[in-house]
Parts: sequence; structure tokens; C-alpha cells
Amino acid sequence: MVSIKLSQIIIFTTIVSSFIACKSSNRNQAEILFSTVKQNFVITVNGEGELEAKKSFVLQTPRVWPAPTISYLAPEGTQVKKDDIVVKFEADQVKKEYKNAIEELEIAKAEAKKKNAELTLQRLLYDSQKNSAEASAAASKLQLAKLEFESPRNQEIKKLEISQQELEAERARKKLVSLEKIQIEERAHSQMRIKQAENKLNRSQMHLDKLILKASSDGIVVHETNWIKDQKVKEGDALYPGMVVVKIPDLSVMQAKLQIGETEAQKVKKGQQAIVTVPSIGTFQFPGKVTKVANIAKPIKRGSKVKKVEVIVEIDSTRQGIVPGLTASSSIIITEIENAIAVPHECVFEKDSVKIVYVLEKSHYVPHAIAIANQDADFCIIISDLDGDEKLALREPAASQINFPDSLITPELPEKEEISETVSAKDTLKQNEKKIQILKMIKNN
Repeated sequence: MVSIKLSQIIIFTTIVSSFIACKSSNRNQAEILFSTVKQNFVITVNGEGELEAKKSFVLQTPRVWPAPTISYLAPEGTQVKKDDIVVKFEADQVKKEYKNAIEELEIAKAEAKKKNAELTLQRLLYDSQKNSAEASAAASKLQLAKLEFESPRNQEIKKLEISQQELEAERARKKLVSLEKIQIEERAHSQMRIKQAENKLNRSQMHLDKLILKASSDGIVVHETNWIKDQKVKEGDALYPGMVVVKIPDLSVMQAKLQIGETEAQKVKKGQQAIVTVPSIGTFQFPGKVTKVANIAKPIKRGSKVKKVEVIVEIDSTRQGIVPGLTASSSIIITEIENAIAVPHECVFEKDSVKIVYVLEKSHYVPHAIAIANQDADFCIIISDLDGDEKLALREPAASQINFPDSLITPELPEKEEISETVSAKDTLKQNEKKIQILKMIKNN
């Protein structure tokens, strides 16, 4: 009697467990199925990066040596007006040169003043000698009238004396003229030394002024990357001449600077439409257009082995709130395929080198061979015998649930059509939202 009850309990437990398992299986099955539908499908390439202004006024490290050090830096995001001080540099060598230039100018002026005094005194002396010689010559001429009463010998002597005094006067005049020419040159030389010292001081002043960088227009301060340290510039950094310290962007035209994998970037071309989102300001989507695709991939940061291609998407919007430095993501529209069946990559499996999908038919799954015509990071366009109203497994079913056909033959791909570049960015918004919902469902399961 005890044995019968025990066996009844075991049978009952088994039935209940099977029922629960069946219910659980049916619930899980419903959760991990994907319903196919034929519709126009947009192939996109996704990228992430940050916002920047299309045009910016740059402030560069002054071209002085040794490398100057930042002593003051306006905080990033600060609103500045034209001619506001944004950056100050310290450069001991520049200050030393400026101080030396001031001293050299003072010395040149002092020496010129001293030389001028000496030349003035010398001119007075020569002028006095000339005047004295001319006065003596004039006085001797006045004595000529009295010479007729003198003896011929005395007359001859007096005439020689007069001639001698006239020669002395002429010699004094010539010496004075020669002195004036020499003094003109000496004064010009002194002025030239002063001018050279002034030019040197002006250059030093210019170098000193260059240590202070002012805003060239109204805007906000955006710090640039110090490529020596691979981080944003900050106070205390010593920067090489010509390095960009700060940008003041023109916010009237913004763009997203994206990083895209090398393989995906090969599909991107200048002029393609795109959608840009900025997570920090909500779910609003900005239409845009690809304006630049870099020719080569570069490391995402200094020393990194990961390389990506830089792609620029210009944003067609002047909405407030989008400022440089914000994280941005973008979906670039590559092409649109009409009447396509798009399935998540999770629906595609492989059997004996043939790609297949599992179609639910009643309580079992039947494999159907497919060919992938196109794909993006999340979905692929398949060529198959499906009509677009099937339910596909997102996980490989158990072997007991699969009914294999006699053969699986990969369908032939149709000839490639010309890629359409006239797809509107707005037409993809609903599709993107649907893709996101599907991907969330896959992730949760």
C-alpha cells in the first residue's frame, strides 16, 4: 500500500514537472523568436566621437625658445569676449632678453648724449679757432694802407704775414667744415646704435606680449590636447612653439568628429546622409551629411594599437545646447534596399558551411538556407525562400526540435544594384527606433 502511494506521488510529480517545463519552454520560445517582414531597409554605419565647430579661432603657443610654460589658463567652457585674456605663459629667457634690451637702450642713449657733448665742445673750439684766424686776417688787411710809407722790404714782409694769416683763416674754415662732416657721421652712428637698441627692445616687447593670448572673437574656451602628455592642456604645461592651446569655436556650424572601424569606413563616402545624436541633451536626432573621410586609419590614442578612420559629419542644425566636446554618435546611411527581409545576426547559423535560419513551423524548427546580400553592425539582409511572415529562432534550437530537409543549397545572390545616395535621414528614424527595440529584446534574453 505504501509502495503504490509512493509510485503515485512520483508519477504526479513527473506530470507536474513536465507541465511546468512545457509552460516555461513555450514562454521562452515566444521571447526568443524574431518575426520577419518584407520592407524597405536602410543599411547604416555607426560611429562615435565628439562635437566640434566647423570653424574655430585657434590660439597657439608663441614661437619663443626655450618652450614657455602656461601660468594661467581660462577654464574650459568659459564665455569670453573679444580681447579677453585666455592664456598667459612664463618664459624666463624672454623676460631676461627684455630686461637686457632695456639696459642696452639706456646705455646707447647715455653714450650718444656723452658723445654729443664732446662733439659740441669740439665744434666750439674749432669755431673759436676759425673766428680768431679770420679776425687776425681782417686786422692785417687794415694795415695795408699804411704800408706805402714803409720800406719795400717791410712792405714785402707785411704782405707775407697777411697772406699767412689768410691761409690760417682758410685752413680753420676747412677744418671746421671737415669737422662738421665727421660729427654728422658720428652722431648718425650714435643714433643708429639707439635705433638698434630700440628695435631689439621692440622685438623683446613683442615676444613678451606674445606670452599673453587674447580671444580673437566672442565665444567659449575649448582646451586642446597636449600631444606630449596625451591629455588636455593645463596650467604648468611646457608647450612647444606653434602648439595649439585653445580653440574658440564658431558655434554657427557644428560637426561630429567620428571614429569608425577600417572595414566599416570603406562603405562611407563624402555626401552621404547621417543622423547625429548627443546623449547629454536627450534623444533629439540631428540630420547631417558626411563632409570628410580620412584616407588612412590612425591610432585612437597615443601608443594604442587600435586604429580607426576619422569621419566628419556636418550637422544641419543651429539648435542651442550643442557645444564642442560633447559625446556624439551617428548613423551614416549607406544605402536603402527595397522589399528586403532583414534579420538580426543572432538569427543566422551555419550548418555544413551553409548559412541557415531556423523557421518555426508548428512545434518544430525547419532550417532554410540563406545568402547574405548586405549587412550592417546589427542586421543582415538575407536572400532566401522566405515570404516575410515567418518566426525565426534567435537561439539555436535543441536537436530534437529540428526537422532537417533533404538538402540545403545556398541561394544565388542577385546582381548588385547601384547604391542609392538619396535616402532621407528622416526616413530612417522609425527604423532605427525599431532596431533598438529588437536589439534590447535580444540583449535581455
